[in-house]
Order: sequence, then C-alpha cells, then structure tokens
Amino acid sequence: MSRPVSLQLETIELEIGGHIYPLHCNMAVLERLQNGPGEGEIGKLLDLPSYQVVFEIAAAMIEEACEEDPTLPEIPEARLKKICSPAALAKAGIFRMFTAAIMPSMPAEGKNETVSTPDTGSPETENPGN
Repeated sequence: MSRPVSLQLETIELEIGGHIYPLHCNMAVLERLQNGPGEGEIGKLLDLPSYQVVFEIAAAMIEEACEEDPTLPEIPEARLKKICSPAALAKAGIFRMFTAAIMPSMPAEGKNETVSTPDTGSPETENPGN
C-alpha cells in the first residue's frame, strides 16, 4: 500500500527589511533556477559552491514571492548577500525545500513498501525475451 503524498507546498516566511516574504519552491522557482544559473539544466546548480547555490535558490524564491504579491519590494541578489548569511538561509529551510522539490520522496526508514503488479484480469505470462 502506498503512502499518501501531500501536494501542498511547504512555505517558510523570511523577514527582510520589515517585509515578510512567503517562500516556497514551486515549478516557477525551479524554472527560474534552470533558466538562470542552471543554464538549462537544474543539475548544473550542484556544480556551484553551496554558499552560492543557497543565494541563487533564495533569490529565485524571493522573485516568485514578489511576483505573487506585487506589494513586496524586490531584493536583488547582491543585496541579499549583504543582509543574509548562507548559513541563515540554509537554516531557514531553503536547501531542504529545494531538494524536496527536485528529488522524489523516499520511503521512511524501516518501512517496507512494495510495488504490486497491475491487475489486468489476465494471468501473468513470462517475458519471452523479445
């Protein structure tokens, strides 16, 4: 039996300059990252130093938050680097949300999950090796 999967995005709130930015890692954020520093391949982000990646991810999330709520002031990445540390952004959950968005969920440790064959109504036949 499979585990239920929530489609609700995790959101964290990041306060910058007296404004609360609701950050999440949705498809629009992943597209920004792919087309920006990922140069068309999201995996290229992982070739960058981790302190740079956390700023790239946070900047993409902030851009998305500003697009969703036009009353929020935009924060250029250069300013973000001056007012936030990579450790603070990582501690806030930026990396965790990103990895959860790009990696399939893994079964909880110690639980055995099996995948059953579909019930087609016909007996199973052996693969002749075509």
